[in-house]
Amino acid sequence: LSDHALARVENHGNRPEFKQALQQGTGSDVRFSTVTSIDRIYYSMKESVNGQDFVIVISSPMHQLKQMNFQLMGILVGMVLLSLSFLIGTSY
Repeated sequence: LSDHALARVENHGNRPEFKQALQQGTGSDVRFSTVTSIDRIYYSMKESVNGQDFVIVISSPMHQLKQMNFQLMGILVGMVLLSLSFLIGTSY
């Protein structure tokens, strides 16, 4: 993010994934980002360093995850079709 965009980033301390990470160790949420103006998935994880707790939050655009899901589904369908053709070919 640019310095200008970074200045607009809200405090994530009250976000669902942040609170969940504090309570359970990890957390996640999907929501519209007012900074990037797209839907994003947020993942958080609590880490302790020298007895002090920190919450690390990362995010990814949802369209990237949907694209990866589509690609993986294509690979899976291709593997199933290849397996079926192999089984049919070896059954004779």
